Amino acid sequence: MRHIEAPRLSPAEEEKYDNWFARWGYDVYIPLLMKLPGFKEYARYKLIDFDWTNWTNLTSLKIPASHPLYMSVLTFENIEAFEEYEKSLELGAYRSAMDIYFPRGLDFKWYVQYRLNISQRK
Repeated sequence: MRHIEAPRLSPAEEEKYDNWFARWGYDVYIPLLMKLPGFKEYARYKLIDFDWTNWTNLTSLKIPASHPLYMSVLTFENIEAFEEYEKSLELGAYRSAMDIYFPRGLDFKWYVQYRLNISQRK
């Protein structure tokens, strides 16, 4: 089971969010998550668009206007492990820490869970 979340942030908030993760997320939050029963993996992505019409110019990389800049993908063994994560003290501590840095809260543009039942390749 996977959980995807991506906050909608202003450019100033994006930098603040990235700095928070560099300082606290990688050293505190993610290691705490890894200890939760049923938690398997955490991945964080920075989204960009690429202008393929001008692919020789690396400055053509740009932040997409219609998508959040940062996306996190959390992988759990099953839906029950995700539900326990949602009730965990660790997640509560993370949310409390984010409330200090973002008093207006984080507006999640994407906050979804999905489970892949079957995968087929041809």
